[in-house]
Amino acid sequence: MKEQISRCARGAISTREALAQSRLVGRLAERSQSRRYTRRSVRRVVVLGRLARLFVMVPRLQVIGAALLCVPFLATIPLAAGATNLSNPGTNPPILVAALVVGSVFGFDPDFVTCHVLIASGAGFGEWLHWLLAPAASALVLGLAAIAVGLAVAGYDVSVAIRRSWTACRRRTRLGCSPKPEPSA
Repeated sequence: MKEQISRCARGAISTREALAQSRLVGRLAERSQSRRYTRRSVRRVVVLGRLARLFVMVPRLQVIGAALLCVPFLATIPLAAGATNLSNPGTNPPILVAALVVGSVFGFDPDFVTCHVLIASGAGFGEWLHWLLAPAASALVLGLAAIAVGLAVAGYDVSVAIRRSWTACRRRTRLGCSPKPEPSA
């Protein structure tokens, strides 16, 4: 089981060589601090990957966005690229609807009726852009920001918990402590 998870994670994370061949992030992959896996950089990567995932809804642009976010925060670029893969494009419509609902909780009008009309009529880019620049955009952006921050904080907490349990297990092994046996009934 552990090997399957490890193999799956290695498949999702871009290698340094693959990133170095990219025209957009090639120079960033050459930096040494962009490849370190420390306890703090992994936490940063989880937060930045989740933020990039929710604000950039186009699958391959998420990786570029996460890589660009990693530069000022000295986070691990290949791991950030993998962190954007935690959700798939099939989750975009529910996330967008949830963002509109969350934005309406903050007092903005999401204008669901116009959204349904645009979907039903197969509206073009210009019509969607007009809708986005209307008050619905405030609801969408604020909702996406609230969801992104909430999921980033949750991802940070999960990564901290995993790191603590991993460290505690290694420490028990190093000290020769074994778990206490279950009392027999």
